[in-house]
Amino acid sequence: MTLLPMPQHMSQTEVDAYLHKQVRLDAEGAGWLHSCVRKPGQKGSVFYATALVIEVSRRIAAGEYPTPKEGGKAA
Repeated sequence: MTLLPMPQHMSQTEVDAYLHKQVRLDAEGAGWLHSCVRKPGQKGSVFYATALVIEVSRRIAAGEYPTPKEGGKAA
């Protein structure tokens, strides 16, 4: 049980733990998922909107799987 609401953002590491890294990469290639901000700096942290991550999971549970867009790179 938590007293705080779910954060509106997730780190890339959290997304990879939630969806698995390959699913994140496939979802990004399909245009289903994109980062919302990157911490400034050469190797800054990448963050994603929690709502988008949950939507990817919902679509997969509904029987869809993200595939790269036409002309996109395969994961």
